[in-house]
Parts: sequence; structure tokens; C-alpha cells
Amino acid sequence: GALSHLGGWPLLMAFVMTVFSVIIAGGMTWLSARMIGGQTGDVAGATQQIVEAFCYVLPLMHVLGW
Repeated sequence: GALSHLGGWPLLMAFVMTVFSVIIAGGMTWLSARMIGGQTGDVAGATQQIVEAFCYVLPLMHVLGW
């Protein structure tokens, strides 16, 4: 298919993004519990934005050869 030249890259990126998402979400939950007594909607929104930015940057870094 059209993506066959990528090899296993899409699956590897999906795995890395999933692992990163879990680590960041866990870290933000722990930090918000420690700093403000619990997670709020603002914390969840900020976490989502951080993870989303990473999910855009990681493939770009791969394409650029970083």
C-alpha cells in the first residue's frame, strides 16, 4: 500500500505516543494531587495539550531525521 515504505514506523510511533501519554498523565495526576490536592478539569486540559503537542512533534522529528 501507500504506507508500505514506512515499514513498522507507524506502529512504533503509536506505541511511543501511548507510553508517553500514560507517563505524562500519571505525572500530572501525581503533581496536581501533591500541589493542589487533586486533579481538576484545567489539569486534564493542560495534560491533553502537552500530549497532543508531543504527538505532532514526534513524527516531525522523525521525518526531519532528529
